[in-house]
Amino acid sequence: MEQHITFLATAVTHIFALPVIYLKFVNRFWFPFYISVYTCVTSTLYHTLDSYNIHEFGYLNVGQWHRLDNIGAIMCFVVLITHMMRNPNKDYDTHLNLCGLFFVMFLQEGRPWDIEFTIFPIVTYIILFFVFAYKNGRFPSYDKKVMCKGLMLMLCAFVFFAWGLDEKNDRFRFFHGMWHTFVGFATFYLWQSALPADAKKVDLYNFYLLTRKKRSHKKP
Repeated sequence: MEQHITFLATAVTHIFALPVIYLKFVNRFWFPFYISVYTCVTSTLYHTLDSYNIHEFGYLNVGQWHRLDNIGAIMCFVVLITHMMRNPNKDYDTHLNLCGLFFVMFLQEGRPWDIEFTIFPIVTYIILFFVFAYKNGRFPSYDKKVMCKGLMLMLCAFVFFAWGLDEKNDRFRFFHGMWHTFVGFATFYLWQSALPADAKKVDLYNFYLLTRKKRSHKKP
């Protein structure tokens, strides 16, 4: 029973990342889209293996799946911060995202379990965000109401992440599951707050319904 509860808390909670993945898909943000899909797949597999004490799946052990999960999770923040820069030249986004991927892979290959190696690339890109803002002479413009929702949810997500680091006091990994939940909603709002004016927006509460409507509209 305990294994099933842990599975529900840590693996099933990845469904809350679906809205932001869909948002990236409909706006053709292909690199961030595939990073998100990769992260959902590797993280779900890792947490499933970890929940049921399965040591290996395919040719990778649970530790290797965990490392892949770490790379994806950190990269989701890298592409988010790059998106928040709102660079008019999208070549900058491509270079920043690819350099971030190489950087994160290098760090995670060396010390995947050190929290400092998780935080360092994210902090580096936050610094780059301010460097680009200084270079442009202003901060990018955002939908402030949507952005505030995202930032408040992200603050909650970080609190749950910190609490979840102490696994001895988080028996069923509830706090880690809440991290998945809140970070999924937070990234959705943050991505949407920095969309170009002509981009397609997604209603968080009805996005499944909206996709069904779009399919029905295509019928003759």
